[in-house]
Amino acid sequence: MAQRGTLEVEHLLRLASKPSEELATELANLALELKWETRAADDCVPFGEWAAVVQHFCRTGYDGLAAYADEPRKFDFIVGLLEELRGQEALRCLETLLAGHKAMLANDQARSGKLAGAFNLLGRTMNGHDGGNPVQDIHALRDFLHAQLQSQDEPVRGAAMCALRYFGDGRSLDLVRAAPPMSTHWEPARSAAVRGIKKRLRLAAPAS
Repeated sequence: MAQRGTLEVEHLLRLASKPSEELATELANLALELKWETRAADDCVPFGEWAAVVQHFCRTGYDGLAAYADEPRKFDFIVGLLEELRGQEALRCLETLLAGHKAMLANDQARSGKLAGAFNLLGRTMNGHDGGNPVQDIHALRDFLHAQLQSQDEPVRGAAMCALRYFGDGRSLDLVRAAPPMSTHWEPARSAAVRGIKKRLRLAAPAS
């Protein structure tokens, strides 16, 4: 596919679900042979950057992937890979990214929105409506999502509301309702969040 020009980023990310040294070596060889770009451009997908992140995951696992995000330009690529990998370990790794990059995220709405969107995706795939807390520090995650509800960027607010369907509590419900109004494109996220949080609270309530 790479030789024919039909290779997509999604193909690389799917391969990462079965990490191996062989995959890492093959991607390194392809990147060298085809001179894959490592910087995004208007007309160029940075296959080299995606390949580098997959290689790193193949060789170092989730712990190494989280540490790799200390290089700021790797952050978005790592979040994208975790969205594809999914599962409990990917969710834990997202938590590690959140804990290790609070200062950066506080001043970067775009990356905060991307991370909130990733928590939404992984929450959905893990059936987070069951009322459980499939994360290590639910309070830190909620605090992060709650902070995004005041973002000036509608996609960031919307992503946070969507994620709170799976991780929210009673306070989240109040904050979602009180968040600034949004356009007709994003406003349905509010009602979806209210329904999702109510369902979580109902399922988590002790049986009478």
